[in-house]
Amino acid sequence: MHEAKRSQRIETSGGLDTAAAAYTSTGSVRRSTGGSPEWRLPGDRPQAYAVFVDDLDKVWLTDFGSNAIVRFDPVDETFEVFDLPSAGAAVRQILGRPGELWGAESGTDKLVVVRYGRP
Repeated sequence: MHEAKRSQRIETSGGLDTAAAAYTSTGSVRRSTGGSPEWRLPGDRPQAYAVFVDDLDKVWLTDFGSNAIVRFDPVDETFEVFDLPSAGAAVRQILGRPGELWGAESGTDKLVVVRYGRP
């Protein structure tokens, strides 16, 4: 079986690159400078797809492998996982505004929103 690969690169104002490969066993976030660390998404089988950087420079990714939306904080180098309420959500598109991240669940024909606090 052939594995489709998808990748995106987005640079934050703090110099953080995001790289996501979907339908493979990898999904990672890394710094744009050479030789810098790379952080693997949490879970047994990450399958990153969509990527969005919010106004606070937090990196959001969708993860088909865990049916979740994942947020990476580049300051403390941690991930937070937001499990999706619908099985097989397959969120392929995400976009946000201050305090909210919206996703389109292509697997269920629904919208999902994650509301988060702001400093």
